[in-house]
Amino acid sequence: MLRDFDNPRDIVIVIRDLEEPVTELLKINPSKLTTEEVTGVILVAMKTEEGKDYVKRSHTLQNNLPKLYGLMWGQCTPGLQSELQGDLSYKEKSKDYDCL
Repeated sequence: MLRDFDNPRDIVIVIRDLEEPVTELLKINPSKLTTEEVTGVILVAMKTEEGKDYVKRSHTLQNNLPKLYGLMWGQCTPGLQSELQGDLSYKEKSKDYDCL
């Protein structure tokens, strides 16, 4: 199943741990450069690439969440779908593709 997703390591958190994936992604958010780092061209380039990677993974995660939501919804029986639709927070969670 995970082969259907780009960057599956970010989406697996929802499936395995039932946790919000953005929280985990924020842990690797590249930090701001210190004064010492600004003087090092290599370090600046590394931080720039980390920033690009972070943005790309963040966009990929946002694109994967609707895919995961659709996949999980499709696995539910009509009875379970009906029960989930009766939940007070269903509309909001459905709109946000919140699988949790």
